[in-house]
Amino acid sequence: MRLTRRVASFAFLTLFAFSPLGLSLSAEAKTFQVQPAAAKLQGKFARLQLLVSATDANGQATDRSPDLTTQAEITSSAPNIVQVFEGGRLLALGDGQATITVKIGDETQTMAVTAVGVTAGEIDYKTDVAPILTKANCATAACHASQFGKGGFKLSVVGFDAQSDFEAIARAARQRRVAFARPEESLILLKPSMSVAHGGGRRLDPASVEYQIFKTWIETGAPPPRKEASKVVKVSVSPTRRVGQVGASQQLRVVAHYSDDSVRDVTPLAKFDSMDDGVLAIAPDGVATCVGKGQTAVMVIYEGQAGISTFVVPYADSVKLAGWQDNNFVDQLAANKFR
Repeated sequence: MRLTRRVASFAFLTLFAFSPLGLSLSAEAKTFQVQPAAAKLQGKFARLQLLVSATDANGQATDRSPDLTTQAEITSSAPNIVQVFEGGRLLALGDGQATITVKIGDETQTMAVTAVGVTAGEIDYKTDVAPILTKANCATAACHASQFGKGGFKLSVVGFDAQSDFEAIARAARQRRVAFARPEESLILLKPSMSVAHGGGRRLDPASVEYQIFKTWIETGAPPPRKEASKVVKVSVSPTRRVGQVGASQQLRVVAHYSDDSVRDVTPLAKFDSMDDGVLAIAPDGVATCVGKGQTAVMVIYEGQAGISTFVVPYADSVKLAGWQDNNFVDQLAANKFR
């Protein structure tokens, strides 16, 4: 197939060289790596996404390592402290320590998890509640963040104005959207869970952790956003790059970095979008699946910050470079990438 200079110019946008061979995503790896190696869960409803990756002959996980997260058997030594959910998701239920055991075949690895501030922790509107509305697409221009809102209820786009959104939920309309005596009967919970009619459909599962966070926030009096709270300055996504074949899947992990140098796993609260649905499909929980050949990225958004993870599915079986001649360094970079 003849490659045009237009394709070569596109290749210049990403100055990486990839092997033409994709990695077979079998679960036959004899060794694996667990990330993070240890963890500290801080605050009420603190969560953590584990990543389990196959390692190469040198015991290293690379951008071609198969994701084994969904294939691993993961258990907690203290489920009352740290509970394990399907897909390698951890939830803090109490203060204390737990050992997480990850098993694949006959091999096991362990990691220590410490949970603090869970029992006495508080729910913060901006950190815990607002991201739920953003991920559920309630705070978008097509819904309650439109120019005039929907049904008399207006939010800011992606929650950029936390104070006004808080007032719209907990103070406006004579507080009709919250029921402090019976939080589960709050309109802000009944509508998105479709317990009563809602034009936007079901946006919140009553059995989800997100529902419990929202409900607990109301139970504690729906406190306003903390003015002195630290801000998110960066969002990092793991893995940053993945090379595989059609059908490959990868669980992503998202960590928010705050202005006070603290970090927090926000994978369940982050919003995921594929930049090319023809190459990559992305689920709300951050599981990406390669559905076509090419290169694209997943954009991850949390509290006004964005991060990306790049996915490459090579055309190794169809791209031929016979007769290719380099006329300049751009051509050389393009040829290297396609090879």
